[in-house]
Amino acid sequence: GKRVRLRSLGLWHDESDYYVRGEGGRDAGFLYLADDGWLGKRERDEGLITPPYTIEKHMRLVHEQLLYVRSGMLLAHALRRQFVMPRMYCLYDKWWAEHNGTIPASVMDQPIKDCPMDHILDLQVLNSKQQWLPRQHTFVHHEDIPADVNKSRATVSLSAFTAADGANGRSHLGALIEELTPKQGGGLVAGSARILGVTDIPDVFRMLSADEQSSFMAQAKHFTSLMCCTWSPRLNGHIFYDLFWDVIPHTDSNGRTFTREWVPLYASTKQRLTDCAYDFSRGRDASHPKIQCGLDPRPI
Repeated sequence: GKRVRLRSLGLWHDESDYYVRGEGGRDAGFLYLADDGWLGKRERDEGLITPPYTIEKHMRLVHEQLLYVRSGMLLAHALRRQFVMPRMYCLYDKWWAEHNGTIPASVMDQPIKDCPMDHILDLQVLNSKQQWLPRQHTFVHHEDIPADVNKSRATVSLSAFTAADGANGRSHLGALIEELTPKQGGGLVAGSARILGVTDIPDVFRMLSADEQSSFMAQAKHFTSLMCCTWSPRLNGHIFYDLFWDVIPHTDSNGRTFTREWVPLYASTKQRLTDCAYDFSRGRDASHPKIQCGLDPRPI
């Protein structure tokens, strides 16, 4: 996490090969979201980044942005490119104790407009799968990128491609990959660019076949980290992010099967955040509320 943050600030200098090609045979270059994904979306829900700030709103904001990260990872993989993380917003800081969005006594504006990558992704997992580990969002502007790579840039709008399920979606993905792949004899400039930016990226996951979706979910459900921490009756107030929160049904990284709309659950339990009520006036002090929890009997 510290190395990623230093890289984001331009204070960490890697070996020259880091700026030339990706990992694990991803030698075609790099792919980034030139419009920052959700942040560049014209019809985005502005209510997610305005007060009041709640855990539910924070989780929804991060999850909406993760849809674009998921698509970028998949498209980069198909093009033999290393994905570059978009800039992300979050509402809550990450700290290994209970808090109301910011670390007590710290000065932190909400929303956090440059949410650290290690807040959202599990870098320990991704470090063992380097081909899936995104470069930090400032990578495309790093001063150590060689001149020949830096000059080899292109930006392409993908607004003509729409996501679709099943065989129809697979044909759309094939057309999309064909559009962004270098042709024999030179071909499309964009497909040959070492640093390729895309805008209006479709939901690439929905373009995969059922088998491809299952295969990707099996490994990628472990790519995300957790929000820490809110108050909880059992001192396990962290909530895991879910890269497949929009897929119904699906089983998350903790083995919980969601058969309806995703809801925040405490840690690895099936206790909904909404099952609990917090009473600060009756708590131990101003920072530790009295907590009472029921248990919603409905399946998640």
